[in-house]
Amino acid sequence: MIPHRPLILASASPRRRALFKAFGVPYRVVEPRVEEHHDEHGAPRRLVAHNARLKARAVARTVRRGVIVSADTIVVCGSRVFGKPADASHARRMLRALGGRTHRVYTGVCVRDVDRRREWVDV
Repeated sequence: MIPHRPLILASASPRRRALFKAFGVPYRVVEPRVEEHHDEHGAPRRLVAHNARLKARAVARTVRRGVIVSADTIVVCGSRVFGKPADASHARRMLRALGGRTHRVYTGVCVRDVDRRREWVDV
């Protein structure tokens, strides 16, 4: 029998919380206290993977056991990198800038098993 290990969502995002709630699996939220990197000229895949890893590792330092899931998402349109909007006004400006234009969305996900000291990162 596999012992129960808590599932921990390392995110302040209401959308990610709603997604986890829809899974129907018990989880708890531990918001990561970390400064995300915002290198607008770096490789988008590397940036989101790095930020997801930072968040998972920050939460791992605060819990004794469990499986942590963290993520980071950016949008790239041309040479512009759009991160999380600061407020509703900023979100509207971002949507206007993206409207009718082809863009890419990158999400890095990190799953960190605290008990086994392993982590997996993908984009």
